[in-house]
Amino acid sequence: MSSRMTFLELTRNHVIQIPDLQRDYAQGRVTEKEKRQGFVAFLSGVLKNGKADSLGYIYGVVDRPYHNGPSRLTLIDGQQRLTTLFLLHWYLAAKDGQLSAEAFRSAMTPSDGLLRFSYETRASCRDFCMAMVKHVTDLDLSGRDVSTAITGCKWFYMGWNDDPTVTSMLIMLDCIGEALCESSGLYQRLCDGAISFDLLILDGFGLEAAGDLYIKMNSRGKALTNFEMIKSMILDETARFSSGLEAIAAEEKKIGGLSPVDRLGWLFDVKWSDAAYRQSKDDPDAVDGILLSLVLLPMVSEYMSRREASDSTLSISFLAHPSTSQFGMILHGCDEPGSSFKDSVVFRMMRFIDSIVEEDVDGGWRFHSLLPDGFRQYCYDDSHIFEGDGSLVRLLSGSNRISYGDLLKFFAYYLCVSTPDKEEWALLVWMRFAVNMIENSLGHLVGDEESCKRALDSIRHLYEDFVEAQFEFSKIEENLGKGGKPYPGLDYGQLVEEILKWELRKLPLWAPVIDDAEQRLHSYFKGQLSYALFSSGLLLGTPDDAKAGKRWYDDDIGKIDAFKAVVASLGLLFCPERNSQNSKLLLLLSRALLTKGLYMMTDNARERKEFISERRYSLLCPSDRDFSWKRFLQSDSEGRTLFDDLFNGHLLHASDMAVALRTVIDDYSRNTDESEYYWRYILVTNDRLFDGDVLVEYPYQEKRGIWNSTRTFYAWTEGDDGNNAHPSWIYPLREKMTRITSFHSELTTLHLYTKLDGLLAFGWKLGYRQAKTIDGAPCVVLHPDGDDRNRIQIEVSKHDDDRFAVEVVLNCEAGTISRDEVVSLSDELGFEMPDGESEEKDRFRLIPFDKAEKAVLALAERLALLPGITTTSP
Repeated sequence: MSSRMTFLELTRNHVIQIPDLQRDYAQGRVTEKEKRQGFVAFLSGVLKNGKADSLGYIYGVVDRPYHNGPSRLTLIDGQQRLTTLFLLHWYLAAKDGQLSAEAFRSAMTPSDGLLRFSYETRASCRDFCMAMVKHVTDLDLSGRDVSTAITGCKWFYMGWNDDPTVTSMLIMLDCIGEALCESSGLYQRLCDGAISFDLLILDGFGLEAAGDLYIKMNSRGKALTNFEMIKSMILDETARFSSGLEAIAAEEKKIGGLSPVDRLGWLFDVKWSDAAYRQSKDDPDAVDGILLSLVLLPMVSEYMSRREASDSTLSISFLAHPSTSQFGMILHGCDEPGSSFKDSVVFRMMRFIDSIVEEDVDGGWRFHSLLPDGFRQYCYDDSHIFEGDGSLVRLLSGSNRISYGDLLKFFAYYLCVSTPDKEEWALLVWMRFAVNMIENSLGHLVGDEESCKRALDSIRHLYEDFVEAQFEFSKIEENLGKGGKPYPGLDYGQLVEEILKWELRKLPLWAPVIDDAEQRLHSYFKGQLSYALFSSGLLLGTPDDAKAGKRWYDDDIGKIDAFKAVVASLGLLFCPERNSQNSKLLLLLSRALLTKGLYMMTDNARERKEFISERRYSLLCPSDRDFSWKRFLQSDSEGRTLFDDLFNGHLLHASDMAVALRTVIDDYSRNTDESEYYWRYILVTNDRLFDGDVLVEYPYQEKRGIWNSTRTFYAWTEGDDGNNAHPSWIYPLREKMTRITSFHSELTTLHLYTKLDGLLAFGWKLGYRQAKTIDGAPCVVLHPDGDDRNRIQIEVSKHDDDRFAVEVVLNCEAGTISRDEVVSLSDELGFEMPDGESEEKDRFRLIPFDKAEKAVLALAERLALLPGITTTSP
């Protein structure tokens, strides 16, 4: 049984000894200043405000009595707090005058002569405690510098300065003196019970077992951590309930004589701590962080899901940076007034943690997964909550944020695990549904926490409807049939799909087919089968506008075969494990689909930093959140209709997707009337742009593009600023667009670059220079191979929709070569003179796209023959 008592009440019946296996007193360390000041401020506040408060639970093992006198209490947990209380009593007794000092000395060394508080770690520390008690009446503590007053005494041995616990005690006394030097009469407040704690004696533990337990749960040496304070708040909240505690998840090990509240304390400090210690790889410093994260994850997510109670000032970052003040708001903000303990968020949290802790073969405790291995591979891996350095609890205990998606999936898992009296299959059915919904709703979480809170709220309501319907989805289907979108923050089309799949799984022939399809396509589609269902005639209308009940299905073998064929082809196209050339295949898909028309998705004029209300068009990228193939196939768009044409006409049933897509591209290149330098023709037919050997460090699939008002296409690589790096964008830019700040290449000049590469037989080097501003001109660059000083070079950039600008650049070391010679040579080869000022006419010449290749090669050949030009032999 536990007993609430004060420090002085404890010393009446026990000799408190800090065992030698404990670490040194930590609260006084120089590095613990913030925690030390926070704890002292808490103690000072309690003493000054006239109220009483508790420091939570302290655990220990009682050994034999001293000659029928007091028993020896060996602390397992509470060393830091009791040492600070000892110092606080000593300081206030010494400061408040002779009577208080004498009373304290009598309490610490009564008639039996046994010092009631001592350290066994070192003789020097034990001697210092004895001297402190003996000479408590001898000091003048009117100043703030307590340590100087002590170390200046004749009885203080200088050798004690080498004891880290002694030096820590002196630092703590200075902190106490700083906080309480202006106060008086506070020793009596301590005697009256202003500060107390709950002592829990662990029956049946010997000193050896206590040592093992200490190593697991208390060797970390931290003082009143966030976890300890939050744990204390939870235990205090639990004590308010008069019944229901016996219903906590059954524990296989019991400690005799514990009350229900004490049993909860035991679960925290023994069972769950043991599991956390094992998971921490024997790192005691990580135990508190793991347990705190396991407490906060369910409680914070549930609080945030109740949007009517949620405080807008509470951020999800609270999980990584918790505070006790805000936790009190969470603790009381989730439960209905007058609710029982069984209906409380504390009870659900404890049921959840206890459900994922099991007894190990050696009699200890460990965390374990509740989901089967196969399910964890393709749906949700619940070991990710606690296992490994990248687990949720490790991320949070390291003050790192977790993603909205991870928080939503955890919340769905917690809701079901913490529900009593459910069939085992209910967890699998619910998690498959919930994870599919969350994975395919991530595009709705646009980065603000409000959207995540809406999704949390909808997940909770979905689960409540799931439970109300006896762990089925009929209630959710009924709500969908009423119209509107009853579950905001989640993708409506995916919800319609999930209900359809639930109905299909009731049919004997369909159930294994749907399960197999989700597993086959999981690596990319993450549970989304809408395109396969639509293509097979199972969704009437589209996933975007379908209403509950507006479907038709049965065990039609023809539809099952059609569905399986679509799934097989989608797997070959989009799932990397089914096609080792998946990334190149999707680039072929982009190019082949362009032959059917302009399929690109747009973001509906979203505000961006570098553009004002620009509409973005994407050629699609597998990994992009907003513009993925997965989202494209779920949409009802003209582009999706183009995909239907390509897929059904060329890809469905194809044994080799690459060959099928190449055939489409080759047919286009042979039959199109489009110009060779038209942007679509270049993207569809120029393999070099997609193979990565053009600007090798920036392969095309990691580029984005812009498409300006004159349909100039730029391949835009990520620049120095690193902002907004999305792959494969096309932007129709405004006439007055002010800036581009990332390195970019222009498509027609890139196309020319690939055509010239390998054709220069006159000792010239070929290169490409990107631009970084809107005024810059990306260009092809040629210069003589033997001209190390770059005295002359040819630059080719885009001039307008039909022509390149070609400039021969001469520097000061060009020697005998004159500008007139270059101009004359350009005119002779058929280059056109630009309109405009005479200076511009002398600087560059124009050449139509279709003549550029031959003209540039001829210019290089003729320039190489001019005096002073040095080239290497071909």
